Amino acid sequence: MSITQQYLVDVYRATQHGAPTPPAPGTAPASGTGPVSSAVPAAAPASGTAPVSTPAPAAETARAARRKRKDT
Repeated sequence: MSITQQYLVDVYRATQHGAPTPPAPGTAPASGTGPVSSAVPAAAPASGTAPVSTPAPAAETARAARRKRKDT
């Protein structure tokens, strides 16, 4: 598997779990130069617009479904 293929798998997994995406290959600072931050600051919403909600990660949704079945 190439570096690019592994990166794409890592990005897919991160988006499925609601985690921040990893930095692209070759863009991280050299070892020992400080922490890597892949977080992108969120843009301020336009005035008069409702905030966009993000879907719950699949694990939380499945967990909630199990609890609901167990309680009934």
